[in-house]
Amino acid sequence: MTPLIVLSILGISVLAAVWALVFLLSEKHAVTLWDVLLLFAPPALWFLLMVSGLRPVSLSILLVEPFVLVPILATCFVTRVFAFPATSHTKRSTVALVIGLLATTIFYAFVPPLAA
Repeated sequence: MTPLIVLSILGISVLAAVWALVFLLSEKHAVTLWDVLLLFAPPALWFLLMVSGLRPVSLSILLVEPFVLVPILATCFVTRVFAFPATSHTKRSTVALVIGLLATTIFYAFVPPLAA
């Protein structure tokens, strides 16, 4: 993939997440602690896995995985905001956080290392 395509995917993902956040902030008592954790917990988990030494440091850990996680976390957040409106905000936020953490762990475990 060319850098322009990667940046386009990242930009679209971030814009979609910001649009969902603006929509969520317009509702009363819609933002939960789990929404904030969705922003910080998966990157923190990825960083902890990276420095744990369970897998040798490679270019895939430094270059591929963070850029793959951004669209996945943005998709989790957008889905949390707009899907299943009859379900409570807390349940949707919790499910989105769990999926984000699972995606982080799966990508760390299954993305093959690239040679440095």
